[in-house]
Amino acid sequence: MAGNVWEWTADYYGETFYQNSPGQNPTGPATGEGRVFRGGSWASASKKWMMLVSTFYRLWNYPTNRSDVIGFRCATNNPQLGGGSINNVTTPEASQVSGQATAEPGFYNFYACGNPCNGNPTLALQQFPKKTKFIYLNWTYENVPAGAHYDRVWSVDGREWVRYDCSWNGPSNGQESDLKLWDMQGLTSGTWTLSIFIDGRNVLQESLEVLGNWNIWTPAGTFNTCYGSR
Repeated sequence: MAGNVWEWTADYYGETFYQNSPGQNPTGPATGEGRVFRGGSWASASKKWMMLVSTFYRLWNYPTNRSDVIGFRCATNNPQLGGGSINNVTTPEASQVSGQATAEPGFYNFYACGNPCNGNPTLALQQFPKKTKFIYLNWTYENVPAGAHYDRVWSVDGREWVRYDCSWNGPSNGQESDLKLWDMQGLTSGTWTLSIFIDGRNVLQESLEVLGNWNIWTPAGTFNTCYGSR
């Protein structure tokens, strides 16, 4: 199950579910909005992301969102259905595909600094000291259509810390310069993972480490804006 693509599970996401869950085969809360996916993906193959390639590390998203790093596994408990072939699968002919191709949204050149980067990626850090209050984030983006559904999510060791969920009203192309990830009490220690989705497609996924054993948990929650003000 680990690697290749993250795999959707049937479980709804519950932040505190495992504190009181059954010891064997817990199936998640009975209801919810987001579903869990596990296992890491081809995008987790670098050394800094290898901790994601495991079945116990979980993230979540809305089931309607899609990404080239998230998929699913077909399984059955009926042995008579195993090892069969898939029949009657049709694909559209080329003549059925119409319309002009459009450029896909792109997010790249991500880097983070402990002080304002001021456009200088040589100041970038991958690890930040215990009780870091501010991390300054930078990336380039292009081809983001006006009105697109924009999700920017920060999670810490699989627990969602903040989500910005909005309709994009910025320019199609641009640069995020020293956007702040912050907590005045100090950002909790652990692996912070940034995921950005445009119309459900995962366009950026990066991670960084806050060192130490500072375990304060003060999640910012969900903002229905693209940036910090509710």
